[in-house]
Amino acid sequence: MFVFPSRLLLCGFLCLPLTAIPIYQGGTGVIVYGVAPYGGAPVPGAPTYIPNTFNGLTDVLTSPGGGYLTAAPIVANNIYDSGVNGLPFGFWAAGGANVNGNFGLGATAITGPQIGFSLLDANPDGIGAASFSISSWNTTWVENGGFNGLAGAWLAARGFFGTPVSAGALALRVRINSINHVNLDLGQLVLAPRANGPCFGVNGIVACTVNAFAGGALSTANVNFVNGEVITVNATLTAIADPMSFDLISLNDLDPLLLSDLLTQQGPLPGATFVSVDPFLVPEPGTWALAAIGIAALAWKQRVKGPSGRRF
Repeated sequence: MFVFPSRLLLCGFLCLPLTAIPIYQGGTGVIVYGVAPYGGAPVPGAPTYIPNTFNGLTDVLTSPGGGYLTAAPIVANNIYDSGVNGLPFGFWAAGGANVNGNFGLGATAITGPQIGFSLLDANPDGIGAASFSISSWNTTWVENGGFNGLAGAWLAARGFFGTPVSAGALALRVRINSINHVNLDLGQLVLAPRANGPCFGVNGIVACTVNAFAGGALSTANVNFVNGEVITVNATLTAIADPMSFDLISLNDLDPLLLSDLLTQQGPLPGATFVSVDPFLVPEPGTWALAAIGIAALAWKQRVKGPSGRRF
């Protein structure tokens, strides 16, 4: 199913070739959307994750830490499930509900080396429900000639808050397996925006206002792929929104000062590319106009009622 992913741009392994680039061989993936309950004591430390039924890894985000509560994006709370598909494929959903609350809007496209993604949640504050999306895919590559340098992943996003206490989280986990690199974890790429508290990133940086946010995260590792080496890449993107929207973007679309700070903290950029975004997958600015209107209407409603003080 063809979808129209957002300008929210997710990219890992930015392509700045040092020697030879691994050649993509194909892959499979799954996309799910749902509404998760959240609660419990705030998580003060590092992000928390649960096992992924698709790849067997513990890489599905439940909380970014930093004082956030814990969500339950488990199978039982899925509303829409694409099933396992060969790449490329896409999936989208609008509306629907489970016992926790109503799902907003979501759209995802995965080609293998490329992904595009959007998510909107419009559940009222205070009911303990957040829309979520999980995209997980495995790809296979073969090294052609040899590569010795930095591999890495990066994530950049912006979005809008629906109420004065909106919050959300994005997490990208990427692992590499090959003869020379067994279960190489490229680290936690986590963005945790919120309207009424300190925004933060893990291996990244986030800037927030009362209405919107933007941020990026970057992580790299040294690799040595020999000629003919078979490389398997596992990638999972988790997004949780309460109530707000996410819009992935290119690193170059970040504010120059924000990008400079990110590269100062986490750079240099990697040289091997396994996940990127085709600009033609990015929709026109008007694609999610109705979503923006919905967020604005919800924000007005909450200002009339007054904020609940609860947040994911």
